Amino acid sequence: MVLMRVRTILFILVACYSISAFSAIQLNVSMVNKKGIDEKLVLVSEHHSSEILISGEWTKIEMKDGPTLFVKIDHYSDKTIYGPSDYVSVEGQISPRKGTARQKLSGQNIIVKLGETKSVVIKPNQDQQLEIIFSPKMIP
Repeated sequence: MVLMRVRTILFILVACYSISAFSAIQLNVSMVNKKGIDEKLVLVSEHHSSEILISGEWTKIEMKDGPTLFVKIDHYSDKTIYGPSDYVSVEGQISPRKGTARQKLSGQNIIVKLGETKSVVIKPNQDQQLEIIFSPKMIP
């Protein structure tokens, strides 16, 4: 009786671990904010972040005295491939300054292959440029 309970508990733990191990993705995000102060003077600030996300989960990444990025990942499903895909769909919203409304990064989701990088450049106004670099990896 005790052996059967131990086996059941062990089975539940292994099942929960395997589900969580295959669903989480490490998303490395780099944000480079460039502001034109003068004709030849540009202020550059960088922020690097590494987030462990589950599909469909939102996270918030904010630069000190800069824009705030809200990002969500989903496993990209391709109907022609059987099994899990090695592509990730990244959806994001950016708030250029604290207290301003969020705007989408692009008209469509950003598709990135695991282990590769994808860059998005946004120009909130004429003298500012924000480059966001996404690099997803599978957690071993």
